Amino acid sequence: MNSLIGKYATEGNSNGAGNGQFYLVAKDALDVAKEVGNTHLGLKGEALNNFVQTQGVKAFDTVDQLKEGFIDVSKGPIFLRYLLDEPEVSNGL
Repeated sequence: MNSLIGKYATEGNSNGAGNGQFYLVAKDALDVAKEVGNTHLGLKGEALNNFVQTQGVKAFDTVDQLKEGFIDVSKGPIFLRYLLDEPEVSNGL
């Protein structure tokens, strides 16, 4: 959670003012997927891009059920679970 909040989350409301609430917008979540794919699964280049565009997008869309384009950062671990839940991916850990 510390990494999700410190490195990736956006704080604030629609006018950009900080309010102590943190969110992952789709771009942030895909950046998380890229880091996980690279550091934890050893993916690079085209394999990493494919992972982000398939598994990352699929995981984000699953967690963002209302299709708002963002999720509360507290749902970050759920996003990561969906990201790594595919058997082919999980076997690499």
